[in-house]
Amino acid sequence: MIVIFENYIDSSQVLEFVVALGQVASAVAVVYVARLAYGLDKDNLEVNKSNLKLALFEKRIKVFNAFKALFQAFLIDGRINDIVLQSFISETSDTFFLFKKEIYEYRQIVIDNSIRLKQLDRRLEGADLTSDKRTELANEAEKIERWFSEQFESLNVRFSKYLRILVKNSEAFQSK
Repeated sequence: MIVIFENYIDSSQVLEFVVALGQVASAVAVVYVARLAYGLDKDNLEVNKSNLKLALFEKRIKVFNAFKALFQAFLIDGRINDIVLQSFISETSDTFFLFKKEIYEYRQIVIDNSIRLKQLDRRLEGADLTSDKRTELANEAEKIERWFSEQFESLNVRFSKYLRILVKNSEAFQSK
């Protein structure tokens, strides 16, 4: 009979075992929930990065379209009127923040050439120019006009690296 009592486990030991088992199960559940939260946070981060890229793309495409509209206006009219130039300046005012230095500087060249061409056109309309001066101004205007004519074709190449939307991890958009 003594052997039977030695193998006997009292109810307090059973209770301690159940409590310990519950604590282990709770710890496992916490780790599992934390892992799920980490996965969701990682997916949300990827979605947020993609949304940021999309927002940047939308702002950049507006600037690209403003350049395109200016060059199209020139190709159609052979001149850049004040309204088109004002619209271009307004619609591209954020270029400094959206692109690298090359596009910002290009924008300034476009504005400078637009203004200079307008100045030359006004001067050439005047009657008080000598023949040599008129020829000089006409040659300068022709050079700028050729430059404008070439810009429309090179626009896609110039902006192509800024207007790509690359998604590194397409799983961020798939439901799990």
